[in-house]
This record gives sequence, C-alpha cells and structure tokens, in this order.
Amino acid sequence: FFGCRFTIRPSAVLSAPARLLCVGAATILPVIVTLHARSASQSAVLQSHRMQIVGHRGASAVAPENTLAAIRSALETGYGFEVDLQLLRTQEVVVLHDETLWRTATAHSWSSWLGGVVDSGVLRTPVSELSLEEVRAVDVGDAARVPTFAEALSLLRHPPPLKGGGGGGGGGGPRLIHCFAEIKAEGAAPGAGFDERLTAASAAAVAESGVLPSQLSWISFSLGACVDIKRRLPQHSAFLVAYVGSAADAWAVARTAHRSKLDGIDLNADPAVVSAELAEWLHARGMRLAVWVWKAPAENDVQEVWEHMDRCGVDYFTSNLPLGLRRWDTERGSPGP
Repeated sequence: FFGCRFTIRPSAVLSAPARLLCVGAATILPVIVTLHARSASQSAVLQSHRMQIVGHRGASAVAPENTLAAIRSALETGYGFEVDLQLLRTQEVVVLHDETLWRTATAHSWSSWLGGVVDSGVLRTPVSELSLEEVRAVDVGDAARVPTFAEALSLLRHPPPLKGGGGGGGGGGPRLIHCFAEIKAEGAAPGAGFDERLTAASAAAVAESGVLPSQLSWISFSLGACVDIKRRLPQHSAFLVAYVGSAADAWAVARTAHRSKLDGIDLNADPAVVSAELAEWLHARGMRLAVWVWKAPAENDVQEVWEHMDRCGVDYFTSNLPLGLRRWDTERGSPGP
C-alpha cells in the first residue's frame, strides 16, 4: 500500500469501483502520513521530556514544613522548593502556609506554649496581626522558627552543596535551583481576593535579593494575584493554582490562564484530571503544567501518580519528597536524545 503509485485514468477506462479506490487512496494516504509524522513527533517530545521535582513546602516529608531545614533538604537532594507567603503586621513577608501558627506549632512542639514560652492566644491569632518578634518566638518543629521570605531567597541564591557530591539533580538529571512562591489568597477559587500589600512586599523582596527570573516562579489560587505579581515582575513566570474535580474543570483553568497571559497552571495531582492532551495543549501555547500534592503524608504522592504525570508530560511535580521518590527518580533514568 505504501510506496504504490496511483495513476487516475479516464472514467471511461476505469470501472466505478476502481475510480472510487483511486480517489479514496489519494484522499486517505496524505492523512495517514500526517498522522504518522505527528505521532513520531509526539514520541520524540515525550522521550526528551523529564518531569522536574519540587519540594512541597520544602522537603516536608523529612523536615518541618516551610522551614529553612526543609528548604535546605530539598536543595541538597537536587530539587527545587515551593513555599507559602504571608504578610505580618510589621510588613515582613514570612514563609508560612496557614493564617495562624496553631497547626504548625502544635504539630511538633506543644511545649513551646505549654511551658509558658508562648501564650496560646498568639498561636490562634492571624499572623497578619503579629510582629516578626512574636512569630519568631514560636517553635514550629525541631526548634525551627518561621523564616522570612528573604532568608528563603538567600538559600536560593546560595544553595547548599549536593549531598553525596556531584552536580546532578536528585534523580541524575540536572539540578533544579528554583523556587515556587505562593501568594496566599482569600479562598481557593480563581476569583478569590488577595492582599496587594503582600504582592508588593513579595515582589520587592525578590527584586532586592537579586534572584533571577529563571530561579523563581509565582503561584496563586487567585487569578488577580497572578496578574498583579506578573505586572510587577513581568520577567518571572506566574502559574494559576487550582483544585479541580474533573478534566473539564482542568481545561477551563488552562483556558483562563491562557486568556490572562499567564505562564502555566498548577493542578492537584489527580490522574483522572491531568492528561497528555492537556499538557500538549499548554506546551503548544508556550505554557507549562505543574501539579501539587496534599501535605505529608499525601495519598497522591506515590509512584503510581508520579509515573502517570511523567508520562503525560507534566513539567513540575510538587512533592513532599518522601524517601521513595528519589529512588524512583533515579531508576526512571535520563530522558532520551
């Protein structure tokens, strides 16, 4: 069939079935060739693709979340890190997921306030109403204190050496020295509000730090926050974060981010909603696809999910960095040429 030459003769010579065969072949062959070329091209892209790993709140499976120890641990294993940003009453930007210190302090060290060091009322007070001195008085695990965003950026500028030496990443690929900084929003929907003082202070901290656009991306559940931070620092990437329950919702988030001229989306790591088609659509528009997991231990931070996302062409997997991930990352090998 392939390689045959078809010559269409006058209708008086060819029978009706023969004419139909010739016309059909002339129509179908180019389609088959095009599909074959497209499939080969997609295969080449998948072979050269390597999903990069980012530590969720640092290496939160092995160190207290959002601490310098967790950030350092992620960088030491060759991975990037993600942090959450909050603004204090005294205008410092700190690295903290929740609006209060209650969960992170009590999760590791009841003695920090039972022993009279900290009034329990401080732990329940929104950090937006606290000073840096009050926040620093709280042990958030293993004697760690809540770091400022500036301290996290300093580690990004001057990362610790890799454990075990060498210059590669955790799985043998290139080392990722990159931060995903989340501007906390007033809700989990794209239309959620945000504090412009937080975006302004966060942008100022990055500008002052000297961190390069290639080293830091912004993420937020708030579309408004993404647009605002992109306006302030246009060279830095901005990803719209979303929790979606269906593939249709995932596509809606992608289209919203594209219309808003953002650089990508960051979805919950659910194989039911993340597909190769979605990744291909984003990549064709110069955008990227990231996924995230729940706090450690997370049901979606397992090998089955890592492999699905890698096959789909996801660009960044934000993981708590459980011990098994580095082994899997090493065993999956380097991408093809």
